[in-house]
Amino acid sequence: MARLGVWTLVLLLLAQAARGGEITVRMVTDGERGRFRFEPQLVWIQVGDRVRFVPDSHLHGTRTIPAMLPAGAAGWSSPVGEPHVVVFDQPGIYAYKCPSHYSLGMVGLIVVGDPAVNFDEARRMRHPPKAQAVFARLFAAVACLMERGGEACPGALEVMGSPDFRKAQKRQ
Repeated sequence: MARLGVWTLVLLLLAQAARGGEITVRMVTDGERGRFRFEPQLVWIQVGDRVRFVPDSHLHGTRTIPAMLPAGAAGWSSPVGEPHVVVFDQPGIYAYKCPSHYSLGMVGLIVVGDPAVNFDEARRMRHPPKAQAVFARLFAAVACLMERGGEACPGALEVMGSPDFRKAQKRQ
């Protein structure tokens, strides 16, 4: 009977490891760094990882920006005011917005593995002025991290949700 318990525990641990990691992105009205924003605005994960979006009010939701996804990747649209989990099965950059607050700059980026997959295409997309300014900062952080491997990238840690970039890259 003890052997059955050990094997059950081993199988549960393997199943959890296979599911990948999870990062929480908060959708906030009044956050630590401003109003109407995602915290963090940029996350760097690996294929198989999940992002859990958690709103602080009934005002927020998430929706992908279709022209800013890897080719063939599925987008999402979460119910407004409800938590939502997305599992990422393709490498590349995924851009998303709060449909209600897009014009206020409530946007974010998720980098799954290798951002080079669709970096140039995603960066070319144009947005309302405040959203454009946020995306410019986020793409600058991603470009710096790609070029320098996580070393000496001013501002990157301010917007990032996965603080150990090198660890994420090693898992790739």
